[in-house]
Amino acid sequence: MSNGFRRLERQRNRGNGKKNERRGKMLVYASVEKDVVKDGDISGMSMMMQMFRQDSDRFRNMFFLTFAYDDDPREVYEIPEIRRYVERLFGANPDLFWYLNDTVVLSVALCLMECKVVAEVGKRKKIQYAGTEKNRIVMAVVEAFRERPVFDLTP
Repeated sequence: MSNGFRRLERQRNRGNGKKNERRGKMLVYASVEKDVVKDGDISGMSMMMQMFRQDSDRFRNMFFLTFAYDDDPREVYEIPEIRRYVERLFGANPDLFWYLNDTVVLSVALCLMECKVVAEVGKRKKIQYAGTEKNRIVMAVVEAFRERPVFDLTP
């Protein structure tokens, strides 16, 4: 597709219970194609971010960003070209974490950080990130845009 997305959908959130506060808001799903990631082309995503900024409160926590790497068993933050893409996207759109949904925010943040997988238990991975200045800045920026803590800093 010309916009670089395998799918871009909007759905009404019809959740119940805790999700009621988001009822009626649009959820936006985008899966970025491999060739777009490898080319580092953030133009489509940046246009989408411009749209979000038109009504930033409405789109807060409503964006599901994924990457079309379904055939790759690694996590997105373990794939170098995705890490470079996210770094470029964040550099051009520092408010990215305002819009990202809670389910993807940690994976996207880890793309910006110096980290490594140190253990795997089943499908869960234990990730270690260094106390570098870059990591502290990324964590501070992410936390500033979120309603609740993202990082578990327990040893």
